[in-house]
Amino acid sequence: MKSHDSMTYSRTPRLNPVTLALVAGLTVGFVDVSLAIVGRPPSLAAFLNIFPPVAATALFAFAIALAGMLITIPFRALSPRWENTLSPSVATFIVVLLVFLDYGHTAPFVRNPYRLFIVLALSAAVGWLVLVRPGHVKRTVRFVVALPFGLLAATFFHWLIHYGAGATVSTRGILFAAAGVATVLVVSILAALLYRLGGRLVGGLFITVVLTAALTSSLERPRTFGSEGFHPVRHVVLLVIDTLRADMIRCQSDTAPPTPNIDTLAADCVRFTHAISPAPWTMPAMASIMTGLPPDVHGALAKNSRVPDGLTTLAEHMKAAGYATGAVVDNPVLSSHHGMDAGFDRFIHYPRNTRDTSFGTLILRRFFPERYRDLSTTDVTANHAIEFIERESEKSFFLWTHIFDPHAAYGPPQRFLARGTPPKRIGSRFGSLKEVRLGMLYLTADEKEWIRKLYEGEVRYVDEAVGRIVQTLRAKGIYNDALIVLVSDHGEEFFEHGGIEHGHTLYDELLRVPLMIKLPDSAEERVVEEPVSTQRIMATILDVCGIDAAEDAPVIGVGSLIPGETAKDAEDAKETKETKQGPVFSTGCLYFEPREAVVLDGYKFIRGLDTGAEELYDLTRDPGETEDAKAKQTGRVIRARAALDAQREACDLLKDFYDTRNSSRFELNEDTIKRLKSLGYI
Repeated sequence: MKSHDSMTYSRTPRLNPVTLALVAGLTVGFVDVSLAIVGRPPSLAAFLNIFPPVAATALFAFAIALAGMLITIPFRALSPRWENTLSPSVATFIVVLLVFLDYGHTAPFVRNPYRLFIVLALSAAVGWLVLVRPGHVKRTVRFVVALPFGLLAATFFHWLIHYGAGATVSTRGILFAAAGVATVLVVSILAALLYRLGGRLVGGLFITVVLTAALTSSLERPRTFGSEGFHPVRHVVLLVIDTLRADMIRCQSDTAPPTPNIDTLAADCVRFTHAISPAPWTMPAMASIMTGLPPDVHGALAKNSRVPDGLTTLAEHMKAAGYATGAVVDNPVLSSHHGMDAGFDRFIHYPRNTRDTSFGTLILRRFFPERYRDLSTTDVTANHAIEFIERESEKSFFLWTHIFDPHAAYGPPQRFLARGTPPKRIGSRFGSLKEVRLGMLYLTADEKEWIRKLYEGEVRYVDEAVGRIVQTLRAKGIYNDALIVLVSDHGEEFFEHGGIEHGHTLYDELLRVPLMIKLPDSAEERVVEEPVSTQRIMATILDVCGIDAAEDAPVIGVGSLIPGETAKDAEDAKETKETKQGPVFSTGCLYFEPREAVVLDGYKFIRGLDTGAEELYDLTRDPGETEDAKAKQTGRVIRARAALDAQREACDLLKDFYDTRNSSRFELNEDTIKRLKSLGYI
């Protein structure tokens, strides 16, 4: 006569190895993505986007788990009651072990206590069924069948809390969490009650996940955005080339590397030969371009600064005017965390945040690098810009393209490398800027010269990309009527004042940048030699496009680089050769002593904010800023001091007007810190 346990076992559906492997795959897939959601990566902001990485992890884990079943065959033969308990336990252990090992090399998985706790808790739950209650086969089967369904519901609410409800300590967050727990219990109970369907139930969920992932990936196409209203200027392109010195454009310097494409564009532009950045590094410089405000007003002066949400950016003005807005940005300090995505319908940012990337995304990145790449190149950035232009050419659009090169590390493609044998310590790529800046790496004259050649090679590489973008505008028939602004955020030092890179001084090698503006229906080159600030780009674009920014009247709307030259009266304004004159200010150093500078009447005055040290240079006779003239020009020093003091007073008033005294900061994640360290910012 059969025992009670044997009779119970005989009436209980037996889960075959395939079903157990499917459960293991789904379990690891949902847990993996749930752990990634903790960091709120932008790639998972839409719920359907969780399914591709879930499916990738689940398929991988399924294959491993199914192979792992072979290990349990001798043990399952010893006792039928182990049939449905040992297999999933061993399979789960194998998969979890593999994920741990992979994350140990590719992401800070094992250093995250939250992730570690969840994985260990899940493994303990399965192990408890094996070691403590091995005789309850029915309960084990119910648990195994219900597990992936419960995790699906848990993943959904986990995503909802992080992306929709906010912190769980809020009332709304607590309600969402409670609803999530209730839903997980209900879903799990329903799945447990249907446990007799076994493999069909689990298999259906697995197929649903994979098909949803496939449909999400195949149906997801770049969104098109409508434009509304009449626009006298229909196409606006802001093309920013990171870290490009003014004297690295051939049309501005005979010693510059060949830049035929930029030179061709310059021939159709108003070209400013003495354009000055408001700051010597990216964050404050670009925040000023996008807000039209001085760095001391918008307050984005640190690597973890954020453009205040209360400020209206250039993109927000353009969107409000009915333009489709897009951005392709390659720089770690210009992300959505920094507030640079405000106003953009489509914001593509590199490098992408990988700190909380799921294991599934790592798999997808290996097999689909173009779609899931985390780093960009000049070619990739240009490709995204070209795609946007081709897709939106029939509409009115504003496109910001930010190319990272020639920023360090300097490593141009092979075809742009200079002739000759590179120094052994430098090679074809150099990025050890921090070591040089701190005096840990001494460079010979030959090594310094080669580093500059690597930079020049990247300039030529960028010039090629600019040519491709401009050619696309021509091919779509929208070049002639487009407003195109080409500018750099800041320059780069190559030992002119004993240093390298940027962010540390206010000399011209860091502040003087190329700036050229191609006006609609204009193919006339005009050269403006007076000093101007790139902070005025926003006002210029709004003015030319006829967009009113009256609510920002204290600064915006009064600083156009081409006053009066709107789309309506462009022909009349062609006779205007002068721009508004006045002092041009810069500040916002990243390293060493904070400083402020003003260019006034052909002289530059620099003042240290801690020591009070002062410098004065005659930019006409001493463009290299090597001879301090303050002892001979006391009158100019007094006027420059007064100008800086007046600027500080004006900034204080503007802070009150825009309510930006309490600048916004956020916590840098580990991947961003590593990226900034690799670029020499930290």
